[in-house]
Amino acid sequence: MKTILLVLAFLSGLATQALADQPGECLLRVEGKVYMQGPCTYSFEYGVYVMMNRTWTVYVYTNEDGTAEGNWNAQQEVDKNGRARYVPISRAHAPLPDLKQQGSCFKSRSTEICVWSR
Repeated sequence: MKTILLVLAFLSGLATQALADQPGECLLRVEGKVYMQGPCTYSFEYGVYVMMNRTWTVYVYTNEDGTAEGNWNAQQEVDKNGRARYVPISRAHAPLPDLKQQGSCFKSRSTEICVWSR
């Protein structure tokens, strides 16, 4: 019986999280290249922003002082011409450090992450 209750609690938590996703417009720019621009879904709960589209997922963990740290599902590769680029992978472990909130955006010297509600 306890197992069934735990499973139901877990599933209801997933349903609540799915309902929390909102349609938005997102921007993700890393090292001068735009990786996400346009329609996305996002949520904000307990100081964590999550934004995603079909390719990219970004997590931003906010602090009370307006700073933040992020992660995204990218891995850096070097193409056949020797240029570095990011490709999507299944887990969001690549760091997006030293972010500061500026309105609807979080920015650092190399990163800009923005989300606007639709």
